[in-house]
Order: sequence, then structure tokens, then C-alpha cells
Amino acid sequence: MESYITFYNYRGKEVHKEVILENMDYSDFKKILQDKTDIYTVDIKRALYDINKFTKQQFKSILLIDDDVNFLETMAQDAEADGHYVESYSNLDLIFSMIKRNPDRYDLIVVDYNMPNLRGDSLINVFNDFVTDCKMAILTGENRENLQGLGLKMHVFQKPCFVKDILKRLNS
Repeated sequence: MESYITFYNYRGKEVHKEVILENMDYSDFKKILQDKTDIYTVDIKRALYDINKFTKQQFKSILLIDDDVNFLETMAQDAEADGHYVESYSNLDLIFSMIKRNPDRYDLIVVDYNMPNLRGDSLINVFNDFVTDCKMAILTGENRENLQGLGLKMHVFQKPCFVKDILKRLNS
């Protein structure tokens, strides 16, 4: 009997169904997602849940936000190399529209502390009004001890760091 993976949009409507072959791995599923769906309307967490079940992995959907495009690109490539689905943004307007449209799209949101026009902790506090069931973290190039006096009630990580280290600490 054939097994299928079905991709749905955020309204629960089926957008694509694919036969699962025994030798498929995560890269095969990622290619299907990219080639046969509109990645921005697919319920990515639901898709990853099904993919993880089949591949016995723990891949996550991750949003990275930083105004340093080079750092953002490096961090995104590292997370993708570990198999995670990653979206990265440096434009706050795009981020707000994405979060409002699909508030539960991500398993992890990582925000730079020093963003232009808005501090990372303020951005996370805004996200908390929309987002449920998502871990959030702050990245900073500053000394972490300098931020502790601000009373941040969120996880703070020193740059440079890797997504796998953030996930490890948040899941422990």
C-alpha cells in the first residue's frame, strides 16, 4: 500500500499530495515543497511534522531576523545545512506582514537585539500578541551581561552562534 504526504494551506485545504517512496529523504521533501507548492502559503509546521514522522528527524521551521545581511545569510545556511526550513529577513515591514498572515508558521524565531528603529526584545513582545507555540530568542553582539540589567525575560545568545546551539539550549 502506498503512503502519501499531503501538504495543506493555512485554511486546511489540500494543495498537493505526493507518494512517499521508501528511499526518500529530507532533501526530496524539500524539493517537493519548493517545486510543487507556494511555500509562503503552505502550513509549513504541519508539513515538517509529517516529514519528521517519516524521516524520524526533528527538523524545525525557523525565522531569522537581523539587519546584518551577511550574518543572516551565514546563519541561515548553517541551519539549512542541518536540515531546517529557514526564512530570513532584515526588513521589518515584511516580517510584520508575514507574522500577521501566518502567526503559527515557525517553531523558532531568532531576533537580533539591535535592529534599526526597534529593539529585538520589543519585536518579540509584539510577536507574542500574534504567535503561539513558538520559541523565541534574542541574538546580540553586545556583552550578554550588559543586557541582563534590562530585565529581559527571554533567552539571550551571544553572537556568533549557531541555530543548533540555540535549539539545544532551548530544548534542555
